[in-house]
Amino acid sequence: MFGFSKAKKAERQLLDQIKLVIQNGSFEPVIKFWAAEERQKKIKFEKPDFGRINRQAFLEKVYFLITEGEKDLFLTVQAVILFVQKYFYHHMINQPLDSQGQLIIDPVEVLALGFGQCTTLNRIAIDILEAGGWETRLLEVAAHISTEVKISDEWYLVDPDLFSPYYHPKSPSGKWIPTSEIIEKPFLLDQVPVCFEHCDSNYRNFFIAYPQVTEQMC
Repeated sequence: MFGFSKAKKAERQLLDQIKLVIQNGSFEPVIKFWAAEERQKKIKFEKPDFGRINRQAFLEKVYFLITEGEKDLFLTVQAVILFVQKYFYHHMINQPLDSQGQLIIDPVEVLALGFGQCTTLNRIAIDILEAGGWETRLLEVAAHISTEVKISDEWYLVDPDLFSPYYHPKSPSGKWIPTSEIIEKPFLLDQVPVCFEHCDSNYRNFFIAYPQVTEQMC
C-alpha cells in the first residue's frame, strides 16, 4: 500500500504541474527551461514512484485537462499540440536518457522531465492524442520525427517541434491542408513559420521521401 500511496502522490504532483502549464504556460524557451528544472526538483524524479501509475488512465486525465469543453475537432488537436509546445523545452544538445543511455519514451517519465527533442515532443503528442481516441502515426523522414493525426478521414501533419504555436499548413481561407496535398505541393511547408526553438532547415526536403516512407508504414 505504501508504494501505491507514493505513486498517487507522484501522479497528483505531476497533474498539478500540468494544470499550471495549461492555465499559465509560456512559449518562451528560457521560462520552459527553468520550469522543467523546477518540475524535476519538486517531483523528485524516481522511477519506483511512477512505476505503479496506470499509463492509459493517466494520459486520459491529461487529455481531458487539455481539451475540456472543446468541440471543434481541429481545435481539439491544436490544443494538444499547443500544450506540448508550452510544456516542453526543446533541448538542442541533450535528450532524456535512462541510466543505460537509452531514450526515455515512457509518457509519465517524459512529462516529469519536461525536455527533449523532436522524438520526445512528437511521441508524447501522439500518446496524449491516442489516449483521447485519435488515430495517429509517427513519421520519420529527413532527420526528423513528426506527427500525423487523422481528422475526418484525412491525415494532417501536426508537429509541436517543427511549426510555431498556432501554425499549421493552411489554405488562404484558413482551412487545414491535408498531408496528401502537401506531398504534391511540398513548397506549402515553406509558408509555415518555423518553431523558434528549432534550428533552421529546408522544409521542402521534408516530404521528398514521404510516399516511400508511408508505404513502409502501412
